[in-house]
Amino acid sequence: MSCSVNVSWLVDHLLSGSECLLVDVRPTCKFLEGHVDGAINLTCSNLMMRRLKKGNLSLSVLVHGEAAKAKFEEKAKRRYVVLYDHDHGASELLVLVSKRLEDECSSQVKVLEGGFSKFSSTYPHLCSKLSDIQPGGVTSRGSLAPLTLSSLSISSPDDDTQRQKHHDGSQPVQIKPHLYLGNARNAADSDTLQRFGVTHVLNVTANVENKFEGQFHYKRIPIHDNWTQDISSHFEEAIAFIENARKKNGRVLVHCVAGISRSVTVTMSYIMQEMGYSLNDAFDYVKQRKSDISPNFGFMGQLLEFQNKLKQKELSDDMQAVSSTVTYRSLPSCVELCAH
Repeated sequence: MSCSVNVSWLVDHLLSGSECLLVDVRPTCKFLEGHVDGAINLTCSNLMMRRLKKGNLSLSVLVHGEAAKAKFEEKAKRRYVVLYDHDHGASELLVLVSKRLEDECSSQVKVLEGGFSKFSSTYPHLCSKLSDIQPGGVTSRGSLAPLTLSSLSISSPDDDTQRQKHHDGSQPVQIKPHLYLGNARNAADSDTLQRFGVTHVLNVTANVENKFEGQFHYKRIPIHDNWTQDISSHFEEAIAFIENARKKNGRVLVHCVAGISRSVTVTMSYIMQEMGYSLNDAFDYVKQRKSDISPNFGFMGQLLEFQNKLKQKELSDDMQAVSSTVTYRSLPSCVELCAH
């Protein structure tokens, strides 16, 4: 049975170099806002939760990022695994993961008392957040960025070829009736595009050719799969392109090279705005349909900022609606004016 440990115990083991795997089971958006240095993120949608309860799901599937999966599989069988949530250490996911680890691994499973809330308030200098990361992978404290960067699949433009080699999909994946996710291979196959009824192609790369100009409606977003790239400045035009196709009863293929980072990021922005989903819900929605998605760290951070902008806009619209209603009701009616 797992036992609890306090924040001092964890700090002692982290600083001593002890073989300890630290797992954050909070939603990805919370993980990006702040987490313990070196932690990996393990999240679970409602659908996957049901499969996890039945024992039909590998824990590594729930870990975000290929490097983080490898780290999880390597270290989960070592001496200690420490799990934490926000504060109580009793979330359903934490309990399920703890039990699975105890049943399947030889490591000692421990739960952090007070979770991230307690740890971050006691040892803020041992926590990372998105704003700490500067170009070059260095934190604002001057140290190298923690392992969580690689765990979220940070890549450079040179990684495009490798991603295409290892992550090719044989056909596009339907996300919505009018929206498909794919890769460069799908976009270069005229038969595939016609078979899926694609009319519009959103190319989220700087250098993949728009091969069938004249046959399909194209739009290019010239972005490399690098965490320093500003992809969020293109969200509005990408969403408008997809919506324009939908209104014309068209179908859009959104693609990059491998179909797991840039195109996924743009697709998630569309889901968040048009369906009103949070970042975490949009991620789950897309992942349930395409399991190999892995937006890089910088893109996830920009999606988090996009979520905040959408919330602010919703609040502003609500306030304006309330203000208009109050103003309208305060105006005297024609009958009242005539009476005077």
